[in-house]
Amino acid sequence: MIKINTQSLSFKIGSIIILTELIILFALGVFYTARFTGELNDRFRDQVALPGVLMSKGLLRYETATDHATIQKMIGDSVSDCMVIGANHKIYYSLKKEYTDKMLEDVPSIYKFKEFNGTITKPEFDFIREEGLRQMVSISPVYLTDGKFLGYL
Repeated sequence: MIKINTQSLSFKIGSIIILTELIILFALGVFYTARFTGELNDRFRDQVALPGVLMSKGLLRYETATDHATIQKMIGDSVSDCMVIGANHKIYYSLKKEYTDKMLEDVPSIYKFKEFNGTITKPEFDFIREEGLRQMVSISPVYLTDGKFLGYL
């Protein structure tokens, strides 16, 4: 049987060293997890906002909002809907055909967002719960090449 003398100086110093290492490793783990999660979220948000940026620069046609494969490939994740909404709140293009040519007020899941009440200058992100799933909503401003606000994507 091995007997450990917990009163010895070497045991106390060794315990303090191990405890200090555990605390430092835990703190580093929390820090780097938060940092990498933030970087992944930023990259994903940039990817989700890409179609709106390209439409504002005239490099992507508005009709692309009705092409599920193209939008999904650009974003790199599954897409449940994509709409081009005018400043007058009319939905001009949508992946879901039933929303095309309707007013924003006819889509209760996204009508509630305050971003539709004015002109936005950068993409805004929020989450909704629809059909039991938590989904990210990106509202990107769409401008004409001369800087005039056209609507939202």
